[in-house]
Amino acid sequence: AHILKLLTPGIFLLALTGCDNSTSAENQQLTQALVKRSLDNMVPVAGGEFLMGDFGPLIGEKLPFSSNQDDKYLHKVRLSDFMIGKYKVTHKDYNEYIKITHGKKLTYVFGGKLLADDVPVSIPWQMAKDYCLWLGKMSGKR
Repeated sequence: AHILKLLTPGIFLLALTGCDNSTSAENQQLTQALVKRSLDNMVPVAGGEFLMGDFGPLIGEKLPFSSNQDDKYLHKVRLSDFMIGKYKVTHKDYNEYIKITHGKKLTYVFGGKLLADDVPVSIPWQMAKDYCLWLGKMSGKR
């Protein structure tokens, strides 16, 4: 098995295991079901503007709320209308994506116990981005 992620050594393990010889017709059915389920669970969010950054200097003692350097400067952000999932992506859904795209299965272990399919998946940002881009490509949606 290839280890993909280890958070707090010995606590959380995400591993790729085994190979799957799924047919392309089977993968196509899994893809269509996953895309439909994902799109059915999305809700629209109206775009708009908001201020992003550290509000601390604007109130009270004028001290920063954050010591992080990447959120220091308050700035205006404008978002277009978008859709977002009502629910977090589960192990089941993410595992189906990995099976479709890599022919493997992910195993999730926390404290020595396998995590249930309906538990939200915890993955690095790049893996989440890859999943979202794939879902967009498969659905024809941005």
